[in-house]
Amino acid sequence: TTPTPSTFSATAPARVTAKAVTGKTGIAVTVVTPAAGTVTVTVTVAPKQVGRRGSARIVIAKGTATARAAGKVVVRVRPTAIGKKLTAKLRGKRVTLIARIGTRTTSRLVRLT
Repeated sequence: TTPTPSTFSATAPARVTAKAVTGKTGIAVTVVTPAAGTVTVTVTVAPKQVGRRGSARIVIAKGTATARAAGKVVVRVRPTAIGKKLTAKLRGKRVTLIARIGTRTTSRLVRLT
């Protein structure tokens, strides 16, 4: 039998570009889950970084995938309408990648090239 992972982690590609995140196909994020369930991944940016007002983070891409069991699952993260609009302003910015399954959450900071 395969040992079940007790950790919950998300891994983005080594080099992520603003065009890739906001492009038609988006990016593939690998998530290691501790159990079966629906995995949701969102990519957010602070409004100040893209010249907007407000304090709520802007969701520029999101995606879901179903994990049939504990282990690795690949989530395809596709852009939102606002994400497509902000493509030019996202280059060089730091975005947060947030993965959720049930009540568990993990996040990673990623710099877009």
